[in-house]
Amino acid sequence: MQSASTPGKMWTALPSDNASPLGTDVGLFDPAEFTFRVIAHYPDIRFTSDSMWVDEEGGFVYVADEVGLLRLPFGGVHPDR
Repeated sequence: MQSASTPGKMWTALPSDNASPLGTDVGLFDPAEFTFRVIAHYPDIRFTSDSMWVDEEGGFVYVADEVGLLRLPFGGVHPDR
């Protein structure tokens, strides 16, 4: 998992299981509190934290898949908000 700009928090991707709806939630995981706050949801695509990099300043999530690199809009949400 990638460290966030907020100390002690990490960017995490949680793909849905095989149930509907298919998609992935991206958000901040706080291991001290064991909490996860969803920042963005990407429907119809599944990926994990291992294949993702978050550009907080640029407002994009980059996901590497078997075909190439995806750049997904993130909305520039600051993790402290």
